Amino acid sequence: MIMAPQPPIPSTLAPFVTSIPQTSLTVVSTVLGATSNWLVLRFLFAALNPATGRTTDLVPNALEDDGVHRKVVLVSFLRSWDFWRSEAKRLGLDLARLLNEGRFAFIDGLSELFDLPGAAPPPAPAALQIARTLPVRSPQLQVPQIPTSPKRSSGDDIKRLHIRGHGVTALDSLQKEILTIVENVRTQGRTDRTGHQKTEILLVIDQPDFLLAAMGTGQGIGASEMQDWLMGLEQVRRKDLRKDPDDEREDLTVFPEEQAVHSTILTLSADSPLLHNASAWSQQQVTPLETEHTNFVVGLCHRARMVIQLRNLDTGVARDVSGVLRTSRGGAWEEEQSKDGEKWEEKEVLYFIQRDAGVRVFERGE
Repeated sequence: MIMAPQPPIPSTLAPFVTSIPQTSLTVVSTVLGATSNWLVLRFLFAALNPATGRTTDLVPNALEDDGVHRKVVLVSFLRSWDFWRSEAKRLGLDLARLLNEGRFAFIDGLSELFDLPGAAPPPAPAALQIARTLPVRSPQLQVPQIPTSPKRSSGDDIKRLHIRGHGVTALDSLQKEILTIVENVRTQGRTDRTGHQKTEILLVIDQPDFLLAAMGTGQGIGASEMQDWLMGLEQVRRKDLRKDPDDEREDLTVFPEEQAVHSTILTLSADSPLLHNASAWSQQQVTPLETEHTNFVVGLCHRARMVIQLRNLDTGVARDVSGVLRTSRGGAWEEEQSKDGEKWEEKEVLYFIQRDAGVRVFERGE
């Protein structure tokens, strides 16, 4: 049976992918058999493809040509640039071109995270000494080499994170590097008549829990330190509008639209050994990593506006179902709802990832 090609963003999934309010936090939890890369690509497609806003009526102001540049900064700690570039191309999204245009930035937190910046590569092992004498060979004919200029690849523009220091100092250095890239991307936007940049940046952080597992409590890094680190990335201000520090008038305070990051999306692991073992009713011995990881994930879900859970089927593997997607309101939903009165429905659906990278999202029984 040959399935019809699916649109890049299925209609059932569109309200959750395209409607991302300002200053909001979205948490995507994953398990080993249900990864989040396909969903992250849909978030990127919705933010970077202008045609999405012109062809859908779900969110009229999502990507309209209103003079606002919408850009994306993707920080990935578990997947490389080559992976994201190839997978996005299958979806019809050219990340290399968007990178050159300044609309997209990729920060590699995987390949050189624990390498010292500027350090020389390890020396090659010494050649083995041959005891016996080799016969003298006649000189070989040397083929002239034609000099070629090195080609510049899109990977040359990739920022690679490096851990400097230990504990909170290391997190601060990573935060500074990420915010520098965010600021560089933001300043490449258009300006209005007053000279202010009109840019909205979507910050996507893929698997920041890797830092918690890699550094851990041995370096003084726990759930609270990681949450403070992420909060510093979300709430960074572009600048203070108050010219006089003593002037406390409300109309001169810093407004949310002056934030460098418009909204944030996080992907986190929520496998059973990492969460359930640290629960109160668990009979197993709990490790410090399980305790801190549970506190980290639960704390972020309380701060999030929306939580998207990806998990495997409870009944086992199916040929036409890849997993279950559940959307629920986070702890910050009530505050957001009171601001804009947005009507939003919690839902649980099934999804199937096709061979051509298309995704079919459907209700149970369809």
